[in-house]
Amino acid sequence: MTQLATDRFNPKALFPQTTVTEQTAWQVYLFKLGQVWPPLFWAWPVYRYWNRLWRSEQRLQFWQNRRLITLIAANGLLLIAGIGGGLTCGYTGCEVAQLPTLQTVNIDEDLQKLFAQASPTEQALIQQSQQAAVQAAQLAQNADGTQTNWLQRQDLLQQAIAPLLEIPANSPLYGFAQEQKYVYQQQLTTIAINLDQEQTAQNTLTQAIAIIERSKSASQEVKTPEALKTALDQWQGALSQLQQIPRQTSVYGIAQQRLQISQTELQIVKANQTPLIQADYDYRSALKFAQTAETAMKQSQWETSVTAWQQAIAALEKIPANSNLARQAQYLAPHYRNALQQGQQYLERVAQQKQVQGNLQKLCQSSENPCQFKISNQGIEIKLSQGYLQDLWDAALEAQVEDDPTKRAKLLNHLARLEESFQRLSNQGGLPLKVFHAQGNLLATYQPQN
Repeated sequence: MTQLATDRFNPKALFPQTTVTEQTAWQVYLFKLGQVWPPLFWAWPVYRYWNRLWRSEQRLQFWQNRRLITLIAANGLLLIAGIGGGLTCGYTGCEVAQLPTLQTVNIDEDLQKLFAQASPTEQALIQQSQQAAVQAAQLAQNADGTQTNWLQRQDLLQQAIAPLLEIPANSPLYGFAQEQKYVYQQQLTTIAINLDQEQTAQNTLTQAIAIIERSKSASQEVKTPEALKTALDQWQGALSQLQQIPRQTSVYGIAQQRLQISQTELQIVKANQTPLIQADYDYRSALKFAQTAETAMKQSQWETSVTAWQQAIAALEKIPANSNLARQAQYLAPHYRNALQQGQQYLERVAQQKQVQGNLQKLCQSSENPCQFKISNQGIEIKLSQGYLQDLWDAALEAQVEDDPTKRAKLLNHLARLEESFQRLSNQGGLPLKVFHAQGNLLATYQPQN
């Protein structure tokens, strides 16, 4: 029992002594003193208040402070005793290297005395706790980051804490038991954090792999670019989840391997599927636009028809030559272009007819009101008014009676300009133009000339 306690509580095994110079030892001593003395000085006035409220915690704190004060005093005294030579300083104190007969101050001697004063039951509880703690420490040294390792260490630390809870408050080892319990609880907190991180990493890995597999399968079956984009976006999101798995988890290596493989697979799918899906989408779009264009033509909506034919042809032109739809696209393209040309020609005629109609309105609605007109797909019909014809007849008789060459020339020029206007309107509209007498008799016909 005594040997176990000595091996466990001897700080020399954890903090090996090191031979240093006197100057370095003084620096260490002053540094420790500067760290510890101010809080001890300011804490002393409220000592009794702490002792009333937290009696057991204060006992533990006092025991820890006593160890620290002893360490400072030991370093200071041995520095004075060892002036002029090298000092061997460690957690347990300092000793002069040239004076091996000088006894080292060992703080754990007090703990060993307390251990000896405890009852056999209390000693057995401490031994039981330490055995579980040692096993947990051994597992920590061989930790592989797996959930099993964390759970085993968690169980052993809980086993180490359980005996400490049975140490009574009046036991000489109560303060030590409380200190060890606090240490083990801190370790349990760390283990709980790592267990949660490990579990989260495993869940993330499982979910990411499942999403990747679903996205890979979906990318082979989609028919539209939108569906393909959705599948690829989900795939990319799963890759981002794999990248977020922490390095210290046990599944980090698996996640990195799957990440590299899936990134390569994603690039291959993008390269292979995107052109095929886009070609299928463009072909379907071309058929849809063509149907819209044909319906518009039947309803004489020529502007809508021309726009739809243009969209259909543009969709066919996007289909790559290596696509399995390239032959169908090449077959449909000439038909769509012919239909587009017909629609454009009709639109041009409609535009010309509108222009002819405007010119006829200027001609027939002038101050003289010489005519009335009608435009159809078959041609242009102009009926001269009775008053206009009568004015021409009167002007011709007057010029003949008066034998006035000026009036005769003016009348001829007017008729010549009228004939030019009729021919120009026929050419402009691309339609035959017929001129009728007020009673409906055909006077003249003008054919469009290119």
